[in-house]
Parts: sequence; C-alpha cells; structure tokens
Amino acid sequence: MLACTKFVATAAITAVAVLGAAPAARAAWAPVKGRIMTPWAKDVSPTHAWVHYPRPQLRRPLWKNLNGLWRYSIVGKSAPKPRRYQGSILVPFPVQAALSGVAKPVMPRDAVWYHRTFVVPARWRGAHVLLHFGAVDWKSRVFINGHLVRRHKGGYDAFSCDITKYLAKGARQRLTVYAWDPVDKGEQPIGKQRLHPGGICYTACTGIWQTVWLEPVPRIYIKSLRIVPHVDQHAVDVTVHAAGGNVRVTVLRGKRAVGSASGKAGAAIRIAVPHARLWWPNRPFLYHLRISLRSHGATDRVVSYFGMRKISVGPGPHGTLRILLNNKFVFERGLLDQGYWPDGIYLAPTDKALKFDIQESKKLGFNMCRKHQVVEPARWYYWCDKLGYLVWQDMPAAFYPKKGPSPAAEKQYRYELRRMIRQHYNYPCIIGWTPFNESWGEYDVHKIVSIIHHIDPSRLIDNASGWNDKGLGNIRDTHHYPTPWCRRPGKNRASIDGEFGGLGLAVPGHMWTHKVFEYQGFKTPQAELARFTQLWREVWGMEKTPGVITKVPGAKKTPWWAKGRGMSGAVYTQTTDCEDEINGLMTYDRKVIKMPAKAVNRAVRGKFKH
Repeated sequence: MLACTKFVATAAITAVAVLGAAPAARAAWAPVKGRIMTPWAKDVSPTHAWVHYPRPQLRRPLWKNLNGLWRYSIVGKSAPKPRRYQGSILVPFPVQAALSGVAKPVMPRDAVWYHRTFVVPARWRGAHVLLHFGAVDWKSRVFINGHLVRRHKGGYDAFSCDITKYLAKGARQRLTVYAWDPVDKGEQPIGKQRLHPGGICYTACTGIWQTVWLEPVPRIYIKSLRIVPHVDQHAVDVTVHAAGGNVRVTVLRGKRAVGSASGKAGAAIRIAVPHARLWWPNRPFLYHLRISLRSHGATDRVVSYFGMRKISVGPGPHGTLRILLNNKFVFERGLLDQGYWPDGIYLAPTDKALKFDIQESKKLGFNMCRKHQVVEPARWYYWCDKLGYLVWQDMPAAFYPKKGPSPAAEKQYRYELRRMIRQHYNYPCIIGWTPFNESWGEYDVHKIVSIIHHIDPSRLIDNASGWNDKGLGNIRDTHHYPTPWCRRPGKNRASIDGEFGGLGLAVPGHMWTHKVFEYQGFKTPQAELARFTQLWREVWGMEKTPGVITKVPGAKKTPWWAKGRGMSGAVYTQTTDCEDEINGLMTYDRKVIKMPAKAVNRAVRGKFKH
C-alpha cells in the first residue's frame, strides 16, 4: 500500500501532475471558429487544459491529469462502442464548445463515446488507483480495458471509482466513456440548457465537462470531509468519512498549528479555535487543515481549509429581521451569475478566467452572487472562498409534463440535489440553497425543503426564488424587472430581491448574435449608467428599516420605495451577457465593462453623489 508522507503546496501540486494527450490522439487541434472568444482561449492547448488540482478542499500530493486530447464519436445512443473514432476532442470541454475542437450539437437520439489510453506511474506500485470525474452530463458509463467499472446519472456532481483490479500489469491502460444527454427532452435537472437555445436559455452541454484525473491511495482512504465551523463556540468539527481507521486533525493559521485532536473515522472531531479570525467578504481569512488517516499500517494524508463563518436570520437594525453574517447584518449586493462562456459553454477556458469573473464583480462593488441554474467546478467555489464572495446556490431546474414528474424523475432530482449539497457543504462562501427558481419544475416543496434542512441545517433556504412562495425556509424572495421590489420581512423570514435590473446595451464586435434579449435597452453607456444608478438608489431605499422615511436627493417628494422594506439583499441581472442576452455588466467575451467601473461601484455600495 502507498502512504503519502509529504504534502506539497498548491503550486507544487500542479508541477507533479502528469498531463498529456493520448498517443492515439495526436491529431492537430484548434478551437472551432465562428464565435466570439474570451482572452484566455489563447492559453488553452492539448498540453494545457485545466492543469490545476481540481479539488481544493481535499488535496493529495500525487495525481495524474487525464485532460488533453481524447478520441470521440457521436453515434446512436443504443449503438455499440465504435471500432473507429471520428476525431479528436479536447477534454474537459463539452462537445458543443469551441474549445473542445468539435462544437457540434448532440441530439437526444445520439450519444458520445470517448477514448484514450494512459500509463499508471511506476511509483504508484502497491497503491489503489482512483479514477475521478469532475462532472459528466448526464448519463454515463465508464470502462477500463473493456470492463464496465461505473454507471452514473447526474450532470453536475463529481464521481469516482476504484479501478485497481481492472488495470493490466505493465501495460498501457484503455479508458472509454459513454455519455448520453436528452437535454430538454428528458426530465433530469438541466438548468438553462436547451437543444434550440434562445432568449434566456442557452446552448446545451453534453458529456465530459470537468477534469478527469487519477490518484493513488491506500486500501482504506479518506473519501470525504464534513467541516462545521462553530463561530459562537470558537471551535470547528471535522468528520472524516472512510471505511474505518484512526484520524488526526490539525488546524493551522498560516503555518502555525493552533490546535489538533484525534478520533475515529466517521465521528465528529472537535478542535478549539481560540481567538478565531472570522471569514468576511472584505477579510476572507481561511484556516488550513492537515488530516491523516491510519488504518492497517498505511496512512492517507490530505489537506483542506475552512472559514470561521456563520449565517443566520435574526434581528438587525431597529429589530427588523435580517440575514446575519457572523451575527451582524451585512447588506448583500448581488449579481445573477449564469456561469456560461462563449468558448467553453459550461466551463471557463482556464482557472484565471474563472477567477476573473469573481475579481471583477468585487471591483464593481458586489459582495455576493446568485449562482443561477448551474453548478460550477470546485475551483470556482475555492476562489469565492479565497476572495470573499458570498454565494446563493441554485439547484438546476428540471422541467416536467403538466401532470408533474414521474416517480423516477422525482427520485433523480432528489439524488442530484443531495449530491450537490453534500459535495459543496464545506465551502464557506455558500450561505444559502435555492431549490426552485420561480415555478420551474417546482413540486412537493415541503419535502424538498425538509431534505435540504436535514442535510444542511447550517445554511439558509430560499424555497422559491421569485414566484410560488410556499412560506417555507428562511427567505422571502421577490423577482421584479427592471425596478427592484421587496416584500417586508415576515415573522421568521428575511426578505431579498432575487432578481431585478436586466439593463441591456449592445456592444458590436462582442456579441454572440444580432438577435438580442433585454429587459430595458439603452443606446449609450451614459444612459445605462443613469438608469443603473437610479435602480440602486431604490435598492438602498428599500434596505432601510420599515417605517423609516428616507429623503431621496433630487426628488420633489418621497417616492413609495423610500419608505423602506427591510431588504437584506438584492440581486442585479447580470454579471455578463450570455448568448442572446445583452444585459450583462460585461460583454460575453469579458473584454468590455459596459459602464464606468468606479461609477458602478459607487452606485452598488450606495455612495451616491448629492
């Protein structure tokens, strides 16, 4: 068995990764032309396709990256594995993406077959080998050397398999993956994907769309962690999920250990964190974790991190019910973030691109986003943790016939919902879950809210962002375009405006199509900025405590919204343009910020010129 005895820093992890195209797939690769591209597209190549370690909250020092050129074929969904493949595809970009080198639609009658070979490093001898997939949309089968090793259904969750017993000794290994996705012809969660996109719905994403990698572990290894910070108790609980063994957990502040404790796998281990530094959007301090699991004479070691962060609903200014961060009211200035890219569809071209959206949003004055109808790769949440960006996480919607979901569809929705929450539980940036957007695929809300609360009682639940509020969870959420609107807080629920704005401005040369969608259009950045500023005046008026009359500079009389409604947060539509939509603060290619950044920042933070 392999005992990982030394951890190397994040930058060094990338260095020990082994990245390379399969020998059978050395055909020339180039992005498919015809669409706008982001500035980072030029940094993508078969030897540089998502090279960072993909799972920041459970890191090991040894791994092998399987991204790069694979062979692929698009065939009938019931057809056998092809004997010959149609061409090369750059994994992990989805088939429809320009950066995949394919950019072809995939219909529900078709499936995608992928193939490559790899060699297990000699230094891994004696270890168990895990094969990891960040995400495959939607129904997949994984084969090693012709043996079926895993079936999976789910478009947004990571999954793994132990392939040790299927490996051929001293030989090049054959990896084959089957993927089928009915998109909007099925009842699975799809978010905004459509076979025929337009308006507020976008290009579908089929097959592998996140990193594929290998990792050596002992026979008994750390499968996952559950990290629960207790701000009021100055402590953190860490549970190591494994098939037995003894655990040692050390909390570090920088390089200095501040506490450690031991226990058994499967049991919560509490470590005191005295004089804790709290995690805030403007001061996102992260503690590091060093964890070891010893079982049957072998040791598995991983590193992770956490933030001392608490989210709750309670009395804010003047006793009004508010969303509280670490027991204090912090007004949430949010963006609706679709998570789409013109060259990568569901996947940003590079890690720098992923980080860019978050950095620019913060520079524009926002401290929160609503991650809308998509689940990002793990590194996106890592950057939110690192940079201090609050996240309301949507569950991607499924769409059902008028009679409602079938029993199988209900079961699948609940499965994918549970997987999303459990796999993202440890990120301090995520402060709330939104199972339903407006009325999309909404069913049995009481049961769904109960499931979420059972899995994660530490975060807030927005039972329905927009319409069909059932009075459940912690949040009253209203959508209103283009002006903001917010109902007053209830007895037990705070209030937010989950969507408003949608101001559109076309920027020629940076558009996906000339057929555009917007809620209110403008011809110049100056006109858009004037309206944008007015909308945020209204937001800050509704942030005031109910009953408090606020004088609005320049207004002859106090407008209705200035009486205040106790709003805890507002979400502006949206971060970037997205295909037909031109209502982003940035163009879809991320090359143009449409309005002066400093003026946007002042309006969003309520720093108006009088």
